[in-house]
Amino acid sequence: LACGTGDLARQLAERVGADGQVLATDYAPAMVSLAAAALINDPQASTAVVDAAATGLAPESYSAVICAMGLMFLPDPTAALKDWRRVLVPGGRLAIAVWAGPGDNLWVASLGMSAAMNGLAVGGPPTGPGGLFSLSDPEVLAQAATDAGFTDVHIDQTPLSFRYGSTDEHFDIVSSLAGPLATLLASARQEQRDAVRATCAELLCGQVATDGSLRLAGLALILSARASPGPAPPNGSRTAHPGCAWLRRASRCWWPAAAGRSASGRAAPLPRRTVRYSGAIQAIIGRSLAPTTSIGCSAPSLRCRAISGPPASSSA
Repeated sequence: LACGTGDLARQLAERVGADGQVLATDYAPAMVSLAAAALINDPQASTAVVDAAATGLAPESYSAVICAMGLMFLPDPTAALKDWRRVLVPGGRLAIAVWAGPGDNLWVASLGMSAAMNGLAVGGPPTGPGGLFSLSDPEVLAQAATDAGFTDVHIDQTPLSFRYGSTDEHFDIVSSLAGPLATLLASARQEQRDAVRATCAELLCGQVATDGSLRLAGLALILSARASPGPAPPNGSRTAHPGCAWLRRASRCWWPAAAGRSASGRAAPLPRRTVRYSGAIQAIIGRSLAPTTSIGCSAPSLRCRAISGPPASSSA
């Protein structure tokens, strides 16, 4: 699910081999087209436009489902997870990657804070349903999977590292990744954008090396689980967690609410070069996969095992 440009789907296609199947899906047709191009030499892989919030895929048709950095954008993740469990065979595997809290992801939080400090961003931080950090609490993420009918739920906190050649490069890349903020910046006056850029550079000045480059830390949560036998539990409601303590104490709100998104939270297609974290996330999820012959992919579906041992440090 949310397969994006298809990089992870291509890795999964290699793992299942000629006798397996991978279905790579995304809500955005443009992303599906990119994924199809990436998978052109993998006959065991196919693509489709699918809403991750309600896939419409046949029940018990896949042995695994994977979603990298997509679930948190859905307004009702528990309902989506119930649908994903529905398409899994009993005992099928689930693997999910989401971002931890903004305090652990300065690479993107710095931009939101800068926009708020210049009066450009309004609304609360994106910790509510559909927000970038809406599933950043491991307990909330695990509970959502449990409520959806998954068992053997394991969550691994995995550090990441992002390197940028300069503060300007950081601003250009991250501003294109942050959907709501990207829209605000695109509609802002040039002097406003320049002010946000300058503030962001000032916030990150302590991270700049002598050559002008900077390396910023990130943190991802990787969940693995198994579909329990029997029908999925009925849909219910879930209370979103209130966000990181340091944000609750903050005197200003720094990120626009994720309003105006589609039901699946899909934003405009991103330039391929901006997805700096994708390689690290793919490597992490790749280590959680076990051999399988059928992979559903409303973000490639795959068989997955729990990640064990200490978190592995990855570089994106």
